[in-house]
Amino acid sequence: MRLTTSAALLAVFGFAAVASAQPAAEMPYQEVFEPDEGPDAPPQFLLKTRFLESENTYPPIIYNTQSTNLEITLRNEEDNEAIVQVAGGALFEIGKGTALENITAVRVGPLAVAPHTTASVPYSFVLDREPKDYFLRVGLLIEYEGQLVQYLGYNSTITVQDPPLSFFDPQMIFLYVILSSIFGVGGYYVYNTYVKSYFAPKNTSGKKRAKAVTPVTPSSTTGETTGSAAKGYDESWIPEHHLRAKNPKPKTVKKTKKNTK
Repeated sequence: MRLTTSAALLAVFGFAAVASAQPAAEMPYQEVFEPDEGPDAPPQFLLKTRFLESENTYPPIIYNTQSTNLEITLRNEEDNEAIVQVAGGALFEIGKGTALENITAVRVGPLAVAPHTTASVPYSFVLDREPKDYFLRVGLLIEYEGQLVQYLGYNSTITVQDPPLSFFDPQMIFLYVILSSIFGVGGYYVYNTYVKSYFAPKNTSGKKRAKAVTPVTPSSTTGETTGSAAKGYDESWIPEHHLRAKNPKPKTVKKTKKNTK
């Protein structure tokens, strides 16, 4: 009987991930998982996992809050078709069997893999953990002849780190803009409220000081000018005969004695 609903497949994979969470020996990078041989052995599927951003590093480095992209390669060594249904995994503390986190299980199928052929399954996840080493298990849930079987594609250590800071990171640029705006507005407010008043020119208030007047020494010229001003004209410009005619001398009246007889 085939399980076709996504919920059922996720439930089976989640149970398998927790059930297999016993401490296991670390295996080399890009682990190849081969089931045991024998009459009761599970189907022969070979799995290999590549960390696309950390191919040349062991343990692979995973950066917090950034997508980690894997490529899980499956080779079907059986004579019948295999169907890949779900990809997922779990994260563990090193040396402990309890899963810290069940990594998101993603339905990637049904992806049919013909006998003696190879197929690649893309898988990605995001972690946000304390930077240190962890134990990671990633695998596929494969349907073969009506049964679901979990196969591990990676079963080893990873290193979780915080992402390196970059000036051109869009998040950092946005943070720079926000901080610059805050400091700009704050600086403008402080300048106009507290600093500007110290540099503004002081307003003079009260009575104005009287200007000192230099005393003028009186002179004959001044006197003449004053007199001329009182008369309304300057006599120096008028001929003398006009002045005499204008100012006639008073006539003397001779008194005559009356003859009294």
